[in-house]
Amino acid sequence: MTESGRARWWAFGLALMTILAAMLVVVVNPFEAALAYLALLLGVIVVGLLTSVWGGLAASALSVFVIVLVNQYAGIFPRENAILNVATELAAYLLVGPLAGGLAGAIDRVQREADRYLARVEELTVHDETFGTLKPDWAAVRLDEEILRARCFNRSLSIALLQLDPKTNTIARSERIAALQATIRVARAVTQPPIVVSHAGGDQVLIVLPEHTLDQAQLIADSIRAKFLSEKYFPKGSAQSLGKPIGDYGNLKLGLSSLKDRSDTAQIIIERANQSLHGSIY
Repeated sequence: MTESGRARWWAFGLALMTILAAMLVVVVNPFEAALAYLALLLGVIVVGLLTSVWGGLAASALSVFVIVLVNQYAGIFPRENAILNVATELAAYLLVGPLAGGLAGAIDRVQREADRYLARVEELTVHDETFGTLKPDWAAVRLDEEILRARCFNRSLSIALLQLDPKTNTIARSERIAALQATIRVARAVTQPPIVVSHAGGDQVLIVLPEHTLDQAQLIADSIRAKFLSEKYFPKGSAQSLGKPIGDYGNLKLGLSSLKDRSDTAQIIIERANQSLHGSIY
């Protein structure tokens, strides 16, 4: 049986036992006591839903103790017969709490199962909804495809790796995302298909440049750097509706790399661009 099926059975059992317990309370007890015991029944259900089977069982046991104590010391004499009596009322109370706790656990398991499913679906999707680009892993796959194409037709292939360096270490997530989105906008503004602009993970943006030599890639990098200085970004929740200069966020580093020999892979070319990014010769 699936988790959702179990949750439905727990819900059915809880609803049935709640109705039975409420009927017993109303039929067996005087009106004033019945109102108090119905409120107690509601409390048991709430505790069970907020905790677990054991929490619900503890609440049920406590409610039974309270009912017996009140009946004994308040002089309440419930009306009863062979079926509608205090014993069946107390038994119903003992069952309601665990059923509520079981339903809460079943709902929690269904939610976890749904979260795992959604996480798996998100993992299998190709594009990142936040940035509107290929995801980093798929960008590496696309780069491998372009490497094979470049080798097959003996064409040039280069990449540019852009990295945003924030000025402080206490940057809010919304600021970081907005700054990366602005950087991707800049990269797309100075390029056109079949050039691929993608988020490369972290604070990096990868640009795959088919049929571009390293010198041609440098021209694009210079255009990006020039446009970057005048670009604005729009973090959520910012009081400045017209955006903020991206220079307020941080600085832009650019690293270049190109396909050199047949042993080059996407990882090797990206690593070479990372070395260029940090001041090494590409």
